[in-house]
Amino acid sequence: MDLSGKRPFPLRSQRDGGWLTKDRVSRIVCRIGRTAGVKVSVKIKTDPTSGKQVEEVKYASAHEVRRSFGERWSGRVMPQVLKELMRYESIETTLRYYVGRSAQTTADAAWAAYEAKKGTVLSTARQEGDESVAVGKDANCCETSS
Repeated sequence: MDLSGKRPFPLRSQRDGGWLTKDRVSRIVCRIGRTAGVKVSVKIKTDPTSGKQVEEVKYASAHEVRRSFGERWSGRVMPQVLKELMRYESIETTLRYYVGRSAQTTADAAWAAYEAKKGTVLSTARQEGDESVAVGKDANCCETSS
Protein backbone atom coordinates (compact mmCIF):
# COMPACT_ATOMS: atom_id res chain seq x y z
CA MET A 1 0.00 0.00 0.00
CA ASP A 2 1.51 3.27 -1.11
CA LEU A 3 0.66 6.12 1.26
CA SER A 4 2.93 8.70 -0.33
CA GLY A 5 1.19 12.03 -0.41
CA LYS A 6 -1.66 10.75 1.76
CA ARG A 7 -2.32 11.18 5.45
CA PRO A 8 -2.42 7.72 7.07
CA PHE A 9 -4.20 9.22 10.10
CA PRO A 10 -6.82 11.63 8.71
CA LEU A 11 -7.17 13.30 12.11
CA ARG A 12 -6.13 16.58 13.56
CA SER A 13 -4.46 17.00 16.91
CA GLN A 14 -6.73 18.37 19.64
CA ARG A 15 -3.71 20.14 21.05
CA ASP A 16 -2.69 22.36 18.13
CA GLY A 17 -4.90 21.41 15.18
CA GLY A 18 -1.99 19.93 13.18
CA TRP A 19 -2.36 16.76 11.13
CA LEU A 20 -1.43 13.49 12.84
CA THR A 21 1.28 12.22 10.53
CA LYS A 22 3.11 8.91 10.89
CA ASP A 23 6.10 10.68 12.46
CA ARG A 24 3.93 12.65 14.85
CA VAL A 25 2.08 9.52 16.01
CA SER A 26 5.46 7.81 16.48
CA ARG A 27 6.70 10.66 18.68
CA ILE A 28 3.48 10.51 20.74
CA VAL A 29 3.90 6.75 21.29
CA CYS A 30 7.57 7.28 22.27
CA ARG A 31 6.56 9.95 24.77
CA ILE A 32 3.93 7.61 26.25
CA GLY A 33 6.53 4.81 26.53
CA ARG A 34 9.01 7.10 28.29
CA THR A 35 6.36 8.56 30.64
CA ALA A 36 5.07 5.08 31.52
CA GLY A 37 8.63 3.84 32.05
CA VAL A 38 8.30 0.94 29.59
CA LYS A 39 11.93 -0.09 29.06
CA VAL A 40 12.78 -2.13 25.99
CA SER A 41 16.48 -2.44 26.77
CA VAL A 42 19.02 -1.15 29.25
CA LYS A 43 22.72 -0.98 28.43
CA ILE A 44 25.50 0.01 30.78
CA LYS A 45 28.04 2.23 29.07
CA THR A 46 31.09 4.10 30.26
CA ASP A 47 30.91 7.87 29.93
CA PRO A 48 34.02 8.88 27.95
CA THR A 49 34.48 12.17 29.82
CA SER A 50 33.88 11.09 33.41
CA GLY A 51 34.68 7.37 33.13
CA LYS A 52 31.56 6.54 35.18
CA GLN A 53 29.11 3.78 34.37
CA VAL A 54 25.92 5.22 32.85
CA GLU A 55 22.63 3.47 32.08
CA GLU A 56 21.44 3.90 28.50
CA VAL A 57 17.72 3.15 28.44
CA LYS A 58 15.65 2.57 25.32
CA TYR A 59 11.96 3.14 25.95
CA ALA A 60 9.02 1.66 24.03
CA SER A 61 8.28 3.21 20.67
CA ALA A 62 5.83 2.62 17.84
CA HIS A 63 8.29 0.12 16.33
CA GLU A 64 8.32 -1.95 19.55
CA VAL A 65 4.51 -1.91 19.63
CA ARG A 66 4.46 -3.19 16.04
CA ARG A 67 7.12 -5.85 16.70
CA SER A 68 5.35 -7.01 19.86
CA PHE A 69 2.08 -7.31 17.94
CA GLY A 70 3.81 -9.47 15.31
CA GLU A 71 5.44 -11.71 17.92
CA ARG A 72 2.24 -12.23 19.87
CA TRP A 73 0.17 -13.08 16.80
CA SER A 74 2.84 -15.23 15.13
CA GLY A 75 1.88 -18.16 17.33
CA ARG A 76 -1.85 -17.70 16.77
CA VAL A 77 -2.29 -17.24 13.02
CA MET A 78 -0.81 -18.70 9.86
CA PRO A 79 2.17 -16.84 8.34
CA GLN A 80 0.11 -15.61 5.35
CA VAL A 81 -2.42 -14.00 7.71
CA LEU A 82 0.35 -12.44 9.79
CA LYS A 83 1.94 -11.08 6.60
CA GLU A 84 -1.29 -9.28 5.80
CA LEU A 85 -1.81 -8.06 9.37
CA MET A 86 1.72 -6.65 9.41
CA ARG A 87 1.25 -5.28 5.87
CA TYR A 88 4.45 -6.82 4.55
CA GLU A 89 4.83 -7.09 0.79
CA SER A 90 6.78 -10.34 1.01
CA ILE A 91 6.06 -13.52 2.99
CA GLU A 92 9.84 -13.91 3.38
CA THR A 93 9.89 -10.89 5.70
CA THR A 94 7.23 -12.47 7.90
CA LEU A 95 9.06 -15.80 7.95
CA ARG A 96 12.41 -14.17 8.75
CA TYR A 97 11.20 -12.10 11.70
CA TYR A 98 8.31 -14.02 13.23
CA VAL A 99 8.17 -17.71 12.31
CA GLY A 100 10.30 -20.20 14.24
CA ARG A 101 12.16 -17.50 16.17
CA SER A 102 11.28 -18.58 19.68
CA ALA A 103 12.74 -21.90 20.75
CA GLN A 104 11.33 -21.39 24.25
CA THR A 105 7.79 -20.93 22.92
CA THR A 106 8.17 -24.07 20.81
CA ALA A 107 9.49 -26.02 23.79
CA ASP A 108 6.62 -24.78 25.97
CA ALA A 109 4.08 -25.90 23.35
CA ALA A 110 5.72 -29.32 23.11
CA TRP A 111 5.70 -29.77 26.90
CA ALA A 112 2.06 -28.62 27.09
CA ALA A 113 1.13 -31.26 24.50
CA TYR A 114 3.10 -33.88 26.44
CA GLU A 115 1.45 -32.92 29.73
CA ALA A 116 -1.99 -33.06 28.09
CA LYS A 117 -1.32 -36.72 27.14
CA LYS A 118 -0.46 -37.74 30.72
CA GLY A 119 -3.15 -39.94 32.19
CA THR A 120 -4.35 -41.24 28.82
CA VAL A 121 -4.62 -44.96 28.11
CA LEU A 122 -1.42 -44.81 26.07
CA SER A 123 0.76 -43.16 28.70
CA THR A 124 -0.73 -45.23 31.55
CA ALA A 125 0.02 -48.47 29.69
CA ARG A 126 3.61 -47.37 29.09
CA GLN A 127 4.07 -46.35 32.71
CA GLU A 128 2.86 -49.78 33.83
CA GLY A 129 5.42 -51.43 31.53
CA ASP A 130 2.97 -52.67 28.89
CA GLU A 131 5.16 -52.37 25.79
CA SER A 132 2.48 -54.04 23.64
CA VAL A 133 0.87 -50.64 23.13
CA ALA A 134 1.97 -49.32 19.73
CA VAL A 135 4.19 -46.28 19.79
CA GLY A 136 2.61 -43.25 18.14
CA LYS A 137 -0.98 -44.55 18.19
CA ASP A 138 -3.66 -42.25 19.53
CA ALA A 139 -4.82 -43.24 23.02
CA ASN A 140 -8.41 -43.39 21.76
CA CYS A 141 -7.54 -46.16 19.27
CA CYS A 142 -6.17 -48.58 21.88
CA GLU A 143 -4.53 -50.65 19.16
CA THR A 144 -1.73 -52.99 20.11
CA SER A 145 1.26 -54.05 18.11
CA SER A 146 1.63 -57.69 17.18
